[in-house]
Amino acid sequence: MKRIRYGLMTALLLAAGALLAMETPPDLTALRAAAEAGNPEAQYDYGYALWIAGGVGSASRQEGLMWLRRAAAGGHVPACRELGMMLLNGNGLPPNREEGLVWLTKAGEGGDGPSLYHLGLIRFTAGDREAGLVFLQRAADAGYPRALRELAEFKASGLLPCTGWEEIRGLLERASAGGDGEAGFILWQQLWQTEGIPAMVGYLRAAADRLYMPAVREYGALLFLGRGIQRDREGGIELIRLAALSGEPEACYLMSVFAENGELGEEQTETASDWLKTAAGAGSPTAQRVYGERLLNGDAAPDPEVSAYEWITRAALQGDSEAQWRLARHCLHGEGEPRDFVQAARWTAHVRGRLPAGIRAYRPDLGAVEAVRASAEAGEADACRTLAELYRFGDGVPRDPARALGWYQKAAEAGDAGAQAALGYILTVGEGVPSDSDAGYRWLTAAAAQNEPVALVNLALIHARGIGRPVDPAQAAQWAARAAEAGPAWGQLCSMPASPAPETPASPSLSPVPTQPVGSAVP
Repeated sequence: MKRIRYGLMTALLLAAGALLAMETPPDLTALRAAAEAGNPEAQYDYGYALWIAGGVGSASRQEGLMWLRRAAAGGHVPACRELGMMLLNGNGLPPNREEGLVWLTKAGEGGDGPSLYHLGLIRFTAGDREAGLVFLQRAADAGYPRALRELAEFKASGLLPCTGWEEIRGLLERASAGGDGEAGFILWQQLWQTEGIPAMVGYLRAAADRLYMPAVREYGALLFLGRGIQRDREGGIELIRLAALSGEPEACYLMSVFAENGELGEEQTETASDWLKTAAGAGSPTAQRVYGERLLNGDAAPDPEVSAYEWITRAALQGDSEAQWRLARHCLHGEGEPRDFVQAARWTAHVRGRLPAGIRAYRPDLGAVEAVRASAEAGEADACRTLAELYRFGDGVPRDPARALGWYQKAAEAGDAGAQAALGYILTVGEGVPSDSDAGYRWLTAAAAQNEPVALVNLALIHARGIGRPVDPAQAAQWAARAAEAGPAWGQLCSMPASPAPETPASPSLSPVPTQPVGSAVP
């Protein structure tokens, strides 16, 4: 196997950076002659070389821009696309949205997949989902890998008509063959258990070769274990280290395990602790739980920024069942804090998959729904929200969006921030009820006044993407900054890049914050 040597890769990247930073481009005499002779391809290549070689504001970059404009004016499609994106994003020159759209549209008219894809993104951001889907389909028809993958994801989620798994698989295979690492990784995840590792490892290897870091980590783990392929312990660790150095959460956690177990040559407790904290901060639920438990047990230095139970809660919200049980026991027994029956029931429900079963475990004298309804009818806000969730998700009662809305309303009017956030989301997107973006916005701002993180994130996304109101980058930045104050993870959710998907904010689940990353519910 050709191993990816981190030291060699670093040297290559540094060398590439030095080339990109050069003020004086290499000898391009022949290319310039062809450009001056009117060859659009040469004009594009020469202009792009000058642009890359020159620093911001340099004469070389200005000359490169001039040649790119000539190539674009001559109908060179890649030049139209690059010029359009530069102007739209303000990449090294003042942004000019109108001119950028003109050039990007011209490239799209020439059948350029990336341009069609970005035109679709612009339509989605403006709130025109129908037009965005048209451009996405056109980009996929042109063979653009990312558009093919996202089209497959739309069909898999039921947002677009689909004839079945074979259609989805075909789109993903085309995307993978075109160089989209994430598409190959999705195929691997979906098929290795049914079709076997040897048959499917090619998709994983291709995704890893394209430096899609979850695939690099996964392929490294296969090599380390020798699972389904020839074992290469050293090569596997190298690949996992590469993924970890890029910030891939689970790779960071594996490095902490390797260091702790002496797999890196000798036991390195300090290195193991560093990797564990890095993995927790990057979002690995296992690392978050382990780190939180070590803080509780005094096996790790105190964290001045995040408490032990906050780390465990982060893991629980990502579906770590051991963390969920730990929080359920904590809420049930108090452990230095007031006991919280409803929260204990809720965390138990996450583990068992059904909220009523969790409640019944702690209140055997009452039926599950009756126990919650009695407290809700007595005016307990948290119980009102819990009953709303039962009707919203059909747990123990028939799913009834209207009743869910009513109980959320009662909890929200009583000041429950989680209910206000949920009510704001439901009204904004019209989940089972008529949408009312103005009312939804009012409830979200009420929840945000209590620093409810989901509401803060959703308000940032609403203003950033124009969901039910005009795009307002300044407002989006303000809400994102407040969300980041609730924790780095919330700030990261606000800054996720847009991709064509339903224009909806994050949906609160049974817990006060989403159990899935915001990207699963937001473009």
